[in-house]
Amino acid sequence: MLYRLRLLFFAVVTLAVAYVFSLIYLTAVSFYPGTGSIRPYGPTERPVQATVEECRRVGPVSTHGLGYWWVCLIRVEREGEQSVEAAVGRSIVGPEQIGKVVALNEACYDPERAECGYGKPVPEILGFLYGCFRIIGRTFGFFLLFMVVLYLFRAVVGAPTYFLLLDKWREMKNGPGAKRVGATVTARQGENMTLSGRDEIDSLLRQLDDPVHLERPAGFDYAAEQARFAALVADVEARFGCVCTVDAGMNVQDASYLGQLEIPASATATETEIFVRVSNFGGLALLGAERPGVHDDEETRILIAYADWRNVLEVLTNHGYVVLLEDALSRPYDGTSDALRRAYQTHPATWFTRYFDYL
Repeated sequence: MLYRLRLLFFAVVTLAVAYVFSLIYLTAVSFYPGTGSIRPYGPTERPVQATVEECRRVGPVSTHGLGYWWVCLIRVEREGEQSVEAAVGRSIVGPEQIGKVVALNEACYDPERAECGYGKPVPEILGFLYGCFRIIGRTFGFFLLFMVVLYLFRAVVGAPTYFLLLDKWREMKNGPGAKRVGATVTARQGENMTLSGRDEIDSLLRQLDDPVHLERPAGFDYAAEQARFAALVADVEARFGCVCTVDAGMNVQDASYLGQLEIPASATATETEIFVRVSNFGGLALLGAERPGVHDDEETRILIAYADWRNVLEVLTNHGYVVLLEDALSRPYDGTSDALRRAYQTHPATWFTRYFDYL
């Protein structure tokens, strides 16, 4: 459920960004005084005489974007033809010109000249830049809308189905030998993942909680824990045949965790980076995909291939670590440390903060 809610949140945020971007885009476009025809691909412009009949002001939010703009009704005189009425926006003409004849350019998009745009003459270079801006703006707008649809689709179908569909697409693109992600779901069915249950984890988190010592428990043997972590890194590198990215020692200060190793994506079966973050408390070790805070447990179990999963668990167990996934740590902190609560009054701390974060 957390996976789906998070994707729905991303969809809403992306949609809001798309809306704000559309207003900014429309505002910028509305400052362009030309007809909107982009040569040499758009229709040919021709000069016309038009009489401004009436005007109205729109805003502060309209199809012209942000701000107040004049939309005027004009009567266009066409040589040898009956005059026609048209609306001109973007403040190209204003109320001070009502009853006056103005010189404009006309660009019609159909042979009957029923669908036309009107504007002032502009230099070719300005029309070219306007066209480039429209292409870039629309491309980015469509990209944002695509991401909204993708987030909603993933939220509806769920992680297993989404990654199985992703596998099928990869096979169509790269052939049957393509690395698979969704297939790991089937491989895990009925398997014992050798992870503690939620109740057992909650009990352990409270048992290790120290109301006084936030970074390290009393009697913490820093040298011994660093040596154990270094041995863990060496064994993981030997098991996966790679060089891990390691963040530990002097790089980790004022934190409740000791260090983190990252197995490169090139060394994993699903081309997904795997991280292990080791806490200063109780030999706790957080296992996940890519980096902390990115994937929930459901996604983590899918993104990490079964063989890789078992290899990491075996090495961690051999070194005496207690393996956790992130969902159990995402709850608000309700332990015994008042000092931790005081330090995180604006953004309440979680159990992840307590054991695996900077303080």
